[in-house]
Amino acid sequence: MDGPIPPVPVFAEGVSLNYFLVTGIQPVVGRVFTPSEAEGLAAPRVVVLGYDLWMSAFSGNADVVGTSVRINALPFTVIGVAPDGVNSRRVPLETDVWIPIGSLQEDGQVPEEQRVDRSLPALGLFARLRPGETIETVQVQADVLAARLHAEYPEAWTDDQGEARTFTVMKEADSRLNPRARGLFAALGLFIVGAASMILLLACANVAGLFAARARRRRTELAVRVALGASRSRIIGMMVVEGLLPGLLSGALGVAITLFVISLIRSFTLPVQLPMHLDPELTPAVLLFAFLVSVLASLGFSLLPALKASNPRVLTALKEGPGGVAGSRGRMFSMKNGLVIVQCATSAVLLVGATLFIRTLERATTMDLGFDPDRVAVATKSLDPDEVGPREGIQYIRDLRADLAREPGVEQVAMARLLELTLFQFGMQVEVSVEGYESGREQAPPAFRNSVTPGYLEMLRVAIVRGRGIEESDSEDARLVAVVNETFASRYWPSGDPLGRTFTMGEGDEARLISIVGVARDGRYQDFDDPPTAYFWTSLYQDYTPQFAVAVKGTESAESLLGVLRRRIELADGEIQLVAPSALDGQVSIQFIHLRIASRVLGWGGLFGLFLAAIGIYGVVAFAVTQRSKEMAIRIALGAERGQVVRSVAFDGLRLAGLGLALGVMIVLPLARLAQGVFYGVSPADPMAVGGGLGVLIIVAAAASLLPARRLTRIDPMGTLRTE
Repeated sequence: MDGPIPPVPVFAEGVSLNYFLVTGIQPVVGRVFTPSEAEGLAAPRVVVLGYDLWMSAFSGNADVVGTSVRINALPFTVIGVAPDGVNSRRVPLETDVWIPIGSLQEDGQVPEEQRVDRSLPALGLFARLRPGETIETVQVQADVLAARLHAEYPEAWTDDQGEARTFTVMKEADSRLNPRARGLFAALGLFIVGAASMILLLACANVAGLFAARARRRRTELAVRVALGASRSRIIGMMVVEGLLPGLLSGALGVAITLFVISLIRSFTLPVQLPMHLDPELTPAVLLFAFLVSVLASLGFSLLPALKASNPRVLTALKEGPGGVAGSRGRMFSMKNGLVIVQCATSAVLLVGATLFIRTLERATTMDLGFDPDRVAVATKSLDPDEVGPREGIQYIRDLRADLAREPGVEQVAMARLLELTLFQFGMQVEVSVEGYESGREQAPPAFRNSVTPGYLEMLRVAIVRGRGIEESDSEDARLVAVVNETFASRYWPSGDPLGRTFTMGEGDEARLISIVGVARDGRYQDFDDPPTAYFWTSLYQDYTPQFAVAVKGTESAESLLGVLRRRIELADGEIQLVAPSALDGQVSIQFIHLRIASRVLGWGGLFGLFLAAIGIYGVVAFAVTQRSKEMAIRIALGAERGQVVRSVAFDGLRLAGLGLALGVMIVLPLARLAQGVFYGVSPADPMAVGGGLGVLIIVAAAASLLPARRLTRIDPMGTLRTE
């Protein structure tokens, strides 16, 4: 190696020593774990690097094998490198290193409480089936095992809903996406594919309309060709080939746009330090699919007009010419008009869907979280418990608070065990018991806690409805106190005053009696759409942790304080900040990332669909103006008012748009009800969303109808009749 590698944040997966043997992953350099490496219960401190980390941090140097690296200040020996493309079994996270389970502990063992606690669903089990075995037969065996474990350990094998825990056996590929997130990703995928399909339908409808209009205008030309002996198949082939070329060109343009979008996705970054694997590829299969769609769409939407136009009534077409009166008005439900109706309906679905998501995002981002992250910047700090004891660590926290408070632009400073509504939420759930409380269930519902310094609740403007918050007097030598939220208070003391009451946190030798000194208003803590959760805050001086978050509130913006945090939080050798200096509202915004994606996809799709629908309406009205110019000239010559004639033509376009809107509403409302679990605080039939989306489409349809119709105001009746 050329020299020491600077510290970098990595995402590590703890696995058993036979993990690579079971999964069949072979290293590109070195070796992988072997079960024989374990000595008793102790896990060896060896590490397998991810391919991307090996290339970025070690320049792909094979000599990295055998070298020592430090992970969380502990020494590990690099024994191998995983092949390219091997990522976390938790999509879309990207694994940087694989380490044996328990190797991050000082003694190299899984903590005793985790080894004996059968209620922790923290591990995924992988197995390779014997020849002849199926998923179904293994599931039956797993059900029997789960029933036996529930009978032997009823408390541990009962979930929060009072139901017996079970095993779910699935293919390894199906397990990579968290089941809790599967519905969300499926919904997002459905919306994206649906939006793309609708836009494709809009574009194809426009193409079909253009082909139909062009074929009608070429009636005389085609009639002449037939009269001169051209066969019908020859005319059809000519028109299909003419339609195929624009389709191929549009497909090439679509591929170019796709490449640009892929580059945007690859450059996408989150406001948190999280290794996301976002690397879409334009594979040959995708290119082939795009090519086939372009060809089939061009053939399909050019063939029908070609079939109709290739069999003209020769004498009628030659007599009428391109602009005759006969049949010029057309039928309401002709193919051309039907395509416009479909365009308007599709555009209505996209616009209403986009408006629903935008309304949901607006509701989610403006909801009352129970705290205010505005102007707050955060970072994290880890103290080595072997070198810094609890009293020294508490004094370090006090000194750091004082140093940061003296910085210009800093208004408030506080520390916390974790940060609500962010990914920095380790050790949040705790066991709580209250004397005399009966939950009516075998297992008491969980409670969640945070340990904070004085000023934290005030900084985030957490409202104290009764009692007081955490104060400087709540020191390490004082009685243990807590501020509970309204749900915590109403759960354990539904008809009494919680102030002065006590509860026990933890079990056995770790149990601690805590007195309640305040009640805070309910808020959001883990996810923005969580139901009310029992939550409490203790004093960080009394409930110390060597790993904590540092929060500062500025007189201006959070971004202006990032330099202060970088300068004042000195990192020890090998220390990595789990949360690098960043704005707290940016950390919280990760909760709404799926809504932002859906809003942008459907929003841009809706605008593009609106543009295509406007083109379709404009084309129909413009074609009608051209085809009916002789009729309109006669009307005006006979004394009809020009404004009346304009309104008559424009009304045809608005009538088509109205039918499309009605059809779109009939489609979008059932779809919205199916996806109502994705919306927050917005009804699938939200009047503002439906009315807003349809209102925009009506305005655009009116403009697209009136613009070509206004050409009739400049028509010269006598000149037009002489030309015809």
